[in-house]
Amino acid sequence: MEDNKQFGGLDYFKVIAALLVVAIHTAPLSIVNDTIDFLFTGILARIAVPFFLMTTGYFLLPPYLFEKSCDYRSLWRFIKKTLLLYGIAVIIYLPINIYAGQLQGISFFAFLRMLIFDGTFYHLWYLPASILGVLLLVFAGRKFPFKVVFIVSLIFYGFGLIGDSYYGFISNDSILDTIYQFMFQVFSYTRNGIFYAPVFLAMGVGIRGKYKFRHVADITCGFIISVSLMIFEGLTLNYLGVQRHNSMYIALLPTMFFL
Repeated sequence: MEDNKQFGGLDYFKVIAALLVVAIHTAPLSIVNDTIDFLFTGILARIAVPFFLMTTGYFLLPPYLFEKSCDYRSLWRFIKKTLLLYGIAVIIYLPINIYAGQLQGISFFAFLRMLIFDGTFYHLWYLPASILGVLLLVFAGRKFPFKVVFIVSLIFYGFGLIGDSYYGFISNDSILDTIYQFMFQVFSYTRNGIFYAPVFLAMGVGIRGKYKFRHVADITCGFIISVSLMIFEGLTLNYLGVQRHNSMYIALLPTMFFL
């Protein structure tokens, strides 16, 4: 009964998270005030995508990262299902791609970049990112203990941060900027299956296997503090004008942990 209630809570929040994803791409509060809209869609709504990734990690990956399971049937089902969904979405949005001229004169490499990293339409990036992130974690989990996998995913998230919300701090550094400019030739954003998805997938795995909370007050307090820090971080970075994108924040990690 307790497990059913817990999983039911996840199902309920999926609806909220889905609405937050819609809000991110429609800027519903921009008619009121740009700052208020950024606070909602550029900061608070950023919990939606990590939630879906953590849910995937929670249910799919523990056997591969803790038990080193060689039964890949559930993994292949996830990949086939996600690829099918992605393929359908690509076909649905193809007329819009053509109408917008996004495929006109595009090179094979550029199309491959869209397909693997960016998504053939802006919001479709999540589907290939989730597949790539899952494959990276499963592969790493065969070679290393979970703690090492998690630490490496944190390091990769740090690299992603610099190319996302913190990019303005290194854009004048010729060496780092050159490295990131080269990376942006391979993918348009660091919120992808390499730098973004793995850490949240790993967090879902870790919560399933390692962390057991006993007091709701502790969770609530941790969440409120983390969200407050994320709001402060996001508004400060936006005010400084250093964000190349606004998907990745330092405080997003503890926020998702307590969420």
